[in-house]
Amino acid sequence: MSMAVSYLRVAADHIELLQKDPIDALHDLNLNAYYPDRYTAVGLILQNLPGHTEELNMNDTTWLAWLLSPEMREEKRRGLLARLLHKAPSPAPNLPVVAILGKAVASDGIDSIRLPALDFGLGEGRAFDPTTVQKLSTALSQIIPDDLLRSFDHDAMQRFGLSGFNVPSFYKEERREERTREERLARESVIDELWELQEFYCRAAASGQYVIVYRG
Repeated sequence: MSMAVSYLRVAADHIELLQKDPIDALHDLNLNAYYPDRYTAVGLILQNLPGHTEELNMNDTTWLAWLLSPEMREEKRRGLLARLLHKAPSPAPNLPVVAILGKAVASDGIDSIRLPALDFGLGEGRAFDPTTVQKLSTALSQIIPDDLLRSFDHDAMQRFGLSGFNVPSFYKEERREERTREERLARESVIDELWELQEFYCRAAASGQYVIVYRG
C-alpha cells in the first residue's frame, strides 16, 4: 500500500513551533483551538501556519528514490532476510534520495531536524535548513528523465512490491494492452514527479526557506 508524502516550504520562524508536541504547537497558534485528538491537531497546525508557505502533496515517491539509488535497488533485490543476516549497515543515500525521502543523514554535512508537531502516526516530519535545501535543490536539478528511465523496469518494480505499484497479474496475455498502458503512465508519472520536486526545491532555495518532508 502506498502512502502520501508531502513537502512543505516555510520560513525559519516556523521551525521552533513545529519542534513541539502537536497539542502544544496548536495551542501556541490558537488558544481556543478545539482538538479531539493528536492527529486532528496536526492537520489544524498545517491549516493555521502563518506567513508564506507552500505545500506539495504527492503519491508515495519511494519508486522515484528507488530509481535514483543503486543501493536501494540492491537491498530490495536481496530481500529482508538476507539484509538481516548480512548485518551490513545501509549506505548513506545520495542527496536526491535524501531530498525525496526526507530522512536524517549525518554525513556530508547533511542532517535533518525532527518535527514532532508533524506526525500523523507515520513518523515525525523532518526539516532541512536553507543551506541544505540549496544543496538538495542543486543535486535534484542535475537529474534528467533519462537518469530515471535508465533503471526503469516495470515488471521488476511490481514484483518487488515497490510502493506505488500494483501486484502483477498472472494473465499477462489477456492484459497485454492494459499492462502497456500502465507502464506508459508509470513512466510519465515518475518524470512528472521529478519535475514537480525540482521546481519545488528550486522555489524554496530561491526564497531561503526550510523544506519539511512528512507522511500522512
